[in-house]
Amino acid sequence: NRVEPGMKMEMIYTLNNKDYVFSVTLIHVADHLMWLRIDDTSLFNDDKLFYHVLPINSLDVFPVGWAKFNGFDLITPIQYQTIIKTYEQNRYE
Repeated sequence: NRVEPGMKMEMIYTLNNKDYVFSVTLIHVADHLMWLRIDDTSLFNDDKLFYHVLPINSLDVFPVGWAKFNGFDLITPIQYQTIIKTYEQNRYE
């Protein structure tokens, strides 16, 4: 599995003895390490907590959709909006 800068992922982060699942963006990859930036920083007072360096095989980082599939609440970016367009198609009429 390849990881590349710009990819979106989900990361488990423990803050005040509570686990959160954040949307993160992969910023940089070097050897076996990846630099991640948390997309929603409203829970943090310190700018240094926005960025995390983790090994590529970390068990705290998952593909997009993991939180929903496993029943966790995902903390999305503040400006994030879900726009769902639906259409009906009946090919047999």
